[in-house]
Amino acid sequence: MPLINPHFLFLIQNFSYLGIVAYFWFLGHFIPVPEEVIFLFLGYLSAEHTLFFWPTLVAIIGGIFLADNFLYFFSQSPIFARLRTRIDHDLVNRYTSAMSKHLFKTIVGLRLVPGLRFLGALIAGSSKVSWWRFFAYDFIIVSAYSTLFFAIGFHSHLALARLIGGVRRFRLAVFILFLLSVAGVAIYRWYRRPPRVSSTLPLLDD
Repeated sequence: MPLINPHFLFLIQNFSYLGIVAYFWFLGHFIPVPEEVIFLFLGYLSAEHTLFFWPTLVAIIGGIFLADNFLYFFSQSPIFARLRTRIDHDLVNRYTSAMSKHLFKTIVGLRLVPGLRFLGALIAGSSKVSWWRFFAYDFIIVSAYSTLFFAIGFHSHLALARLIGGVRRFRLAVFILFLLSVAGVAIYRWYRRPPRVSSTLPLLDD
């Protein structure tokens, strides 16, 4: 009889993937770290065989997709109707108008703007955009976007192995320092942005 229950061992081995889903579903909205940095780091860990490639990628996409769908339906609740008064009216009106003309392009544009990614799902839901359309577009965008950065992180491990070689921990330390630098610059630029965000964001006109 094994010392550790096989079912318990299975839970331990898969806790990392559940944690990834939880991060992108919930915690990622409160921790000011760009998504791209997390994608790169998880891709690197997959190349190190610390995590498995496909389960990790599925967990990333699943977590983001769950978050977007939760926000989509939350935007149709009475609670959001009261909270909406705290969001920049010009910003909301601007992207509501853009979404009515260019749904796919607007969702893509908001996905590429750190700090405003949640608006795509909220505006789509509050604007009564068909859930199936939102589902299809969001799935395509999230899958392509996260897979791209995850793959870059994965192949960064191979590039570092060729350039540096040596101890795996040293390569990992170099990569983490690089990611911290990228995250620091991104966070600094975000908090140093002009106060009127809506006037600096690209609008998708005809």
